[in-house]
Amino acid sequence: MLGKISAFDVRECQFVVGRQQEIALFSRFLDNRMSGGGIWNLYGTGGVGKSTLLQVYRLLAHQQGACYLLLDSRDFSHTGHDLLKALYMQMKGVPPESDPQSLLEIVLDEIQELARDRKVILALDTFEEMSGLEAWLRDRFFKWLPEQMLVLIAGRQPLKGPWLHSPVWRERIVRMPVEHLNREAAFDYLRRCGVTEEERMVRMWHHSMGHPLALSLTVATQWAPDQTLREDGMNWFDDIAALWLKEVPHKDLRRIVEAASVLRQFNQEMLSYLLEEDINASLFESLTALSFVQPSERGWKMHDVMREATCGLLRERMPKLYRSLMERCAFYYAEAILHKSRKADVSWEVVELFYYVEDYSLRAMKHMAAREKYYWEPLTDSTIMDAEAYVRDRLRTRKSTSLKKIDPESGLEIQIDLSAQESTYMIQDIDLAAFYKMDSRSVQLLRSEEGQAVAIAVLVPLHSGTIPRLSHDPVFGPFLANLAPSDRKALETPPDRPAGWFIRSLDYGDPTDPTYIAEGMKLTNAYMCSRGILVISPQPVEAVKQVFLSLGFEQVPGASHCHYDGTTPTPYFIIDTREDGLRDFLVRLLSQSGMNWSPSEEASSPKSGQESRWTSWNLTAREQQVAELVVEGHSNPEIAHRLQVSEMTVKKHMSGILGKAGVKNRVQLIRRIIGQA
Repeated sequence: MLGKISAFDVRECQFVVGRQQEIALFSRFLDNRMSGGGIWNLYGTGGVGKSTLLQVYRLLAHQQGACYLLLDSRDFSHTGHDLLKALYMQMKGVPPESDPQSLLEIVLDEIQELARDRKVILALDTFEEMSGLEAWLRDRFFKWLPEQMLVLIAGRQPLKGPWLHSPVWRERIVRMPVEHLNREAAFDYLRRCGVTEEERMVRMWHHSMGHPLALSLTVATQWAPDQTLREDGMNWFDDIAALWLKEVPHKDLRRIVEAASVLRQFNQEMLSYLLEEDINASLFESLTALSFVQPSERGWKMHDVMREATCGLLRERMPKLYRSLMERCAFYYAEAILHKSRKADVSWEVVELFYYVEDYSLRAMKHMAAREKYYWEPLTDSTIMDAEAYVRDRLRTRKSTSLKKIDPESGLEIQIDLSAQESTYMIQDIDLAAFYKMDSRSVQLLRSEEGQAVAIAVLVPLHSGTIPRLSHDPVFGPFLANLAPSDRKALETPPDRPAGWFIRSLDYGDPTDPTYIAEGMKLTNAYMCSRGILVISPQPVEAVKQVFLSLGFEQVPGASHCHYDGTTPTPYFIIDTREDGLRDFLVRLLSQSGMNWSPSEEASSPKSGQESRWTSWNLTAREQQVAELVVEGHSNPEIAHRLQVSEMTVKKHMSGILGKAGVKNRVQLIRRIIGQA
């Protein structure tokens, strides 16, 4: 099931320059001229060539008969379970249905088997987006891999914090900074691209400063009729983007490029939906043939530098079109959440949706937030002491706080005043070890780039294993007692399918820091579309209440507790996305951002609508599977991979589906299924 190497891949690697040392080191590993495996940490700025180097390694591994597993952070939702599923898909195909621990054992056994007779390499690209997985990777996964296996970690920053605290991890990590190209390497690249004039090479080297992507785009501009190198002092990447857009052969492709820049990942169907027209295969192939459009597990993606620059130019030149495309992106993901949520995990779609939709309170916090990188890290056995130390320090240093922020777009003001006692209500008397033991998913720490714990969240999954214990919790117990017996029984689901989540604590080291609050909001957003309930009982302060009401929560009537100060009745707030609740919540969410969205009938009632559709179309069971995967955006080769059939078989099924549905192509099929025809 491992990826094949094409002649195109081989030719691409022949343009790689300035990486002789890194390539020689990897060759030594493949040739058994160095002992053991370990972790190689490749790091450097965006566009510097980390992903390209991983592709060179992939080619070399293939030539030596080694097993090379490559995962990009955008190819899976950032949980250990989803990472394991993505790995298993590369090794064997569709993973078996199993709980996280069982799948972990299955994947480890499969890797051990592969490592018996050949080299095995695991490469993780854009690792900066996997920060919340670092503790899981260290404590649950990497330490059990074969000793001779090599792990490649590529990201914008070097591994820090806990990776360096342990002498065992320190001795296994090899730091490999990926630098800009020096003059000699840059000139070598330019010659390979056919640029031989000394003066022109000096000019290109000077303006690109040796940044590989900038240098590559500079070469691409030399054939444009009106191409001129810009003067110093201008934004080089934006300038390159403007030049590149002029080189697109025709306006139709340029329009597709601009639309693709608004999407973080895309495929042909998504672009057709976004632009409300059929994008033919030829035009889409022209887009994917561009050098900075790269394949991903979920379709295609533009390189981050080019995407951000192109998107910025579109926003400045055509703000109305930009706003329209942003709305269509939000509508696409909202429809996808409604359509898929009853039968599949939609955490990835939710993350994408919230990229396009923000309520004013979150927007205000994000506007004031710092640009430093923070990440939520699930608690593990080795980090419990960190969490407990955080709580002790917060209680010791608590003080009154006052937070006042302004939304830059609407001008709405947020002001929250808390006494010293109120600021720590949600962590006083909390037993983190008990919640962790109850369900290991319950506690998460927000960490800075340096590894410092700056906030904590206790989000307890509601299921048959936690409900009996939560009935004795002084905060959640009264909520359960207020439920009718049938409503309480409905929460006692199997542990692998929680009925919802209870936010027992959401506490920030500095309650006035908008960065921490914005990160907390983003975390809770991920649980808002789970087709379950999300419950919280925050500080009994009117301003806090209004924040949660603005986020789409509703106050639970007739239920309260007095645990925080012993006297003040404190209410509960809930988001219930079961049944039609998810549809109503998404409508409110988009409406708060000024987007008037009317979900299709099929998406609003996916179960009954889908069953009636399959019945009316007379699809076979296998045709239904293929149709569902088409809706999710998978190509024919991906569908064949998932169903473990040939691509020819998938094409035959597609022909049958199109005929029964009365449509001519995949785009029309997608539109009809999600109600857009």
